[in-house]
Amino acid sequence: MPQFNDDDEIYGRKIKDYFKLILLYRIPFLIIFALTTVAAILYTYTLKDIYSATTKLKLSEKKENILEATFPEFSGQSSETFLLTQIELLKSYYIRDWVAKALIDSAKSFKNTDNFSVLIKTNPFDKTRSIITQDELRQALLGMVSFEQSAPKVNVLDIITKNYDFEEARLISSTYAHVFVEYSMEMERLDVTSVKNYLASEKEHK
Repeated sequence: MPQFNDDDEIYGRKIKDYFKLILLYRIPFLIIFALTTVAAILYTYTLKDIYSATTKLKLSEKKENILEATFPEFSGQSSETFLLTQIELLKSYYIRDWVAKALIDSAKSFKNTDNFSVLIKTNPFDKTRSIITQDELRQALLGMVSFEQSAPKVNVLDIITKNYDFEEARLISSTYAHVFVEYSMEMERLDVTSVKNYLASEKEHK
């Protein structure tokens, strides 16, 4: 025969007490349960869909130039920190400001911005819509765009934007990639200029 101890008896009494309370207050309980269920259903149906747009950006490590070969202390960073450095650059104020300016220029010429909720803001009083300011957009990009490595051991970054409108999310992600490519090209041009200046000075010395 099964053996019962005092704890089993106390546990059984507690279960019975709970059932008695539910039966005693069954009407309020059913009302609360029904209201909670209806509220959850309404909340689910009123939620807006959130879209995610991803742009892949392939990164190449800069080749060593003559200045880096001559002066090792100015040489480039290790490959282990290369990707993390690029992510920090993408998060920087300078890049975000450049992206914000480019996005505002795009919004001015974009054909359909009816569903845009970030680049276009709506006045709550008269419902008029206008393009967001560059400062406001630069701040908004902080929590909207994220950067992740596509896969281990590859120099490919995913620029991910989540938004209520897919076209707006796609525009933000692709603009980020375009701006960063432009930034990298500008850095390369400056690097070439520094090499030219170095060679010119060496020629003068010789």
